[in-house]
Amino acid sequence: MKLVLFSFIFLLCSLNYSQDDLKFTIKGAKTVANNEYVSKRKALDCNKDLEWTPGSSIIYHKKSGKPYTGTCVSYYDNRKLERKINFILGKENGECFTYYKNGNVKTKSIYQNGIENGTWGYWHENGNVAWGNTYEMGEKVGEWLFFHENGKPSKTLNYKNNLLDGTQTYYYEDGKPKKIINYKEGSFNGSYKTFYKDSVLKMSKSFKYGVVDGNEFYYHKNGQKSFEKHWDKGIEIGRWEYFYENGQLKNIGSWKEGLKDGKWEHYLENGNKTNFVLFSKGTLWMILEFDRFGIVKDHEEETKFNEMLANKSSIEASNTKKGRRKLRKKAKKEKQNKSKKTSENPKDKK
Repeated sequence: MKLVLFSFIFLLCSLNYSQDDLKFTIKGAKTVANNEYVSKRKALDCNKDLEWTPGSSIIYHKKSGKPYTGTCVSYYDNRKLERKINFILGKENGECFTYYKNGNVKTKSIYQNGIENGTWGYWHENGNVAWGNTYEMGEKVGEWLFFHENGKPSKTLNYKNNLLDGTQTYYYEDGKPKKIINYKEGSFNGSYKTFYKDSVLKMSKSFKYGVVDGNEFYYHKNGQKSFEKHWDKGIEIGRWEYFYENGQLKNIGSWKEGLKDGKWEHYLENGNKTNFVLFSKGTLWMILEFDRFGIVKDHEEETKFNEMLANKSSIEASNTKKGRRKLRKKAKKEKQNKSKKTSENPKDKK
């Protein structure tokens, strides 16, 4: 089975994703010719002679009521073969094929006692490969290749133990990369990148076992940075920056343990200020507004804003019991130090 998969992948790669003759590269895949018409007397009619019960995967012979063993076929109205399926005790077994009305192979699947096993193939109606994948007794394994109808790669997936694992690549119709994502045991792990159609990087971030972690960057189509974010195991941290397409700063501010904290600045595309917002651990304290020319509207509000910003730590501390105790201790210590200095300096007593 691994040899078949290797041969399939080798042929795809050696042709540089050319689709010429690819419909013949998976063992058993072929175009149905007129002389390959199978008489209905040699097999049951899949549509008329067989049935299944909802919720059950077993196929039954209508007349006998028993799980069917044998082959069933069905045909298009032009007498072209539509499908050919093999069963053992009501379960699909061996190679099964479906076909397009023009006679081209549509799918090739392989079952072992009703369980997916081996290398499967799928084709577009024009004969080009749509995708190929491999199962090991029901589990997805190895590299799965997908193609657009024009023959260009659509995506390349990698599986291990039925889970996405390793690098997964998605493509635009012209074959240029659209997304490159890394997985570990079914979860995002490592770099995650997306691209514009002209291959310019659109977004780059990283994950650790399904959780965003580290730096995250987005870019405009012209290549200018759109924004920059920072994460610590899924929690927003550090300074975040947003930019206009011309490179002008749009917004800037900081996060602390997943909460907006400190001063957040907002600008117009021409660089003029629009407003400053002061946060304390996610709580909005104050908004300072500017006119369209970037001039502060209220100077008293500006003074108040700057005072709150300068004394932010003390104000935050005063809002908690623990903080108030610290402030009292600090004030008491400062008073004691001042008294000590005065007693040590006789001049201060006069």
